[in-house]
Amino acid sequence: MAATTSSGGDAPLPGARPAATPRASMPYFPALDGIRALAVAAVLCFHGGFSWAEGGYLGVSTFFTLSGFLITSLLLTEHRSTGAIDRKAFWSRRFRRLMPTALAGMVITTVYGATVATSDQRANLAGDTIAALTYTANWRFILEGRSYGQLFAAPSPLQHFWSLAIEEQFYLVFPLIAAAALGRAVVGRTRPTVARLAAILTVLIAAGIAVPLVFGWDHDRIYYGTDSRSPELLLGAVLAIVVSRRRAAARLAAPGPLRSAVAVGGALAVVLSVVCFATVAQESEWLYRGGFALFAVVTCALVTAALVPVGPVRSALARRPLVYVGTISYGIYVYHWPLFLFVDRLLPDLADAPAFVLKLALTVPLAVASKRWLEDPIRHGARIAGHAPWKVAPIPIAVIAAGAIIVSATAPPPENDFEADQASLEALIAEQSVGATTPPGTTAPPRVAMFGDSTALRTGFGLAMAFSESGEGVLVDGGVELGCSIVREGTMRDNTAEGPNKPFCAEWDTTWAQAADEDQPDVAVIQTGPWDVIDHQLPGDPVWRAPGDPVFDAVLADEMRGIVELFAERDIHVVWLTLPELGAPEGEDPFEWRGPGSDPARAERYNELLRQVAAEQPDAVTVVDLAAWLADSGEDRRLRPDGTHFTNETAREVADRFLIAEILAAANGAATTSGTTSGG
Repeated sequence: MAATTSSGGDAPLPGARPAATPRASMPYFPALDGIRALAVAAVLCFHGGFSWAEGGYLGVSTFFTLSGFLITSLLLTEHRSTGAIDRKAFWSRRFRRLMPTALAGMVITTVYGATVATSDQRANLAGDTIAALTYTANWRFILEGRSYGQLFAAPSPLQHFWSLAIEEQFYLVFPLIAAAALGRAVVGRTRPTVARLAAILTVLIAAGIAVPLVFGWDHDRIYYGTDSRSPELLLGAVLAIVVSRRRAAARLAAPGPLRSAVAVGGALAVVLSVVCFATVAQESEWLYRGGFALFAVVTCALVTAALVPVGPVRSALARRPLVYVGTISYGIYVYHWPLFLFVDRLLPDLADAPAFVLKLALTVPLAVASKRWLEDPIRHGARIAGHAPWKVAPIPIAVIAAGAIIVSATAPPPENDFEADQASLEALIAEQSVGATTPPGTTAPPRVAMFGDSTALRTGFGLAMAFSESGEGVLVDGGVELGCSIVREGTMRDNTAEGPNKPFCAEWDTTWAQAADEDQPDVAVIQTGPWDVIDHQLPGDPVWRAPGDPVFDAVLADEMRGIVELFAERDIHVVWLTLPELGAPEGEDPFEWRGPGSDPARAERYNELLRQVAAEQPDAVTVVDLAAWLADSGEDRRLRPDGTHFTNETAREVADRFLIAEILAAANGAATTSGTTSGG
């Protein structure tokens, strides 16, 4: 979305308009702006949350390939005209084109952070802003383990800068590669060196596709990585090399079989692009097995069809409204995401359609004004207070960075800081393991390990605190990971995100077994469920299923059996906590907060399956009815203020009032009758 220089190949094609710039040899193809409009519309609809735009994120891929084509066309034209590439001038043009809008966008994100952002968003704003200013946002997200699949669950107002970072990194490195490959040449004669550049790019494309497969990179690493996404940009660059040859340009311009084939291919590419924008889920495995590069080939067909003087693609995409949207697409992309978040925070109850209309009503006029009074003047050489833009730029950069740092420094504590909780739990476990001693002639307290998701993390924290004071038990390392489902395969979704299970969770048969072997607990306390009762799509099955569906019930019960058997083989008794009804914070609607997973019938069915499995091995598992205890207590809202998790304080209270007695009874082989069902 950043490369907005309107250009074609080095050899002008009939029907192209002369560029209204000093580089008059660069032809202008209006249909390329139409492609930009199509791509940014896909991204907007995807971020609007519409189910019929499931693949709208691929609009970014379209921008990547188009940018690679345009930038390479610029460099080839310059090299053909002057015999060299002026890298300093190129980078100066990119700076004037991109930085003003980016800085304006960061002003919006800073205001968002200071006014309506969540505590987590505020805390992350400084780091996200600095990463955006340095065009390293994609690497920050990789290093922090952020998932694009959870975009709507915990959105950074600067999340969309990951793609701008990739493009800027491309703009920094690619001219160096091109200049080295092309060298200096006689004006008008570049063919041998262009072939050398094409060969280098082909090798880089192959490496960009192969390396992630060879090293088994996960989806997020591939999605955000400059190296793994570079084939999309480089395929556009190769296309620019191909069409820059005069013979190719002439054949595309003249009526004949090639031009007809390009027209048909372009029409198919439009259809394929729209279908992909509508249907390709972000977790589709083929995308991460070379699929992004394959989609870039589709974009190349679309771009090629936009270059020919006549044809359906050129006619459709060169229409004035589309062309205009394409000319402001960069501003739309930069401004839309924080504005979308503003609307969502200020008007959370507004339905999707009117909310989307309001979001567009804010975004588009701002992009229009930005182009008219900010982007174009600076791009075309306007001075700021008598100074060149690059001399003035450090001032707004420093102000924005300082503002973001202040916002983060004054952020309240996170509402749910699970990472800090996990570190605290690990410290407590380590402290207990060092101080645990058994006086002669006494029985050692049971060793207890927690396994499950974030609910198990909080419960484990309460147990660790209680055990450390009472000495009735010792909490040892187990297997707790945020966002875990025990259903290992397939895809899961709620109303905020969609994606595969985490590797640690999807491999519980290995990770939990390893923890059990290393720490040898007497009791394994299992607490899962929130991620098991949301929608799941099993491998090879197009239907979304959940507890209550016979197919899914069979899979979930088998996973429960596998967990019980894993610990039974090691003579470790299982204490499995029932799943309480999932709610929401005070004033929030549970369905809006969690989606269909908040349906009480799903939690009930989960608990029914648990009891059925426990009845099959009554000596191996004790079911502790946490759900019933919470319901009978009349204090569920206080104990679980977010509707799902205990706080650290209430987890300790629940441990003292209920759980420790149940765990000790199970460990001693005599379950109590209150709130406990042994083996069902």
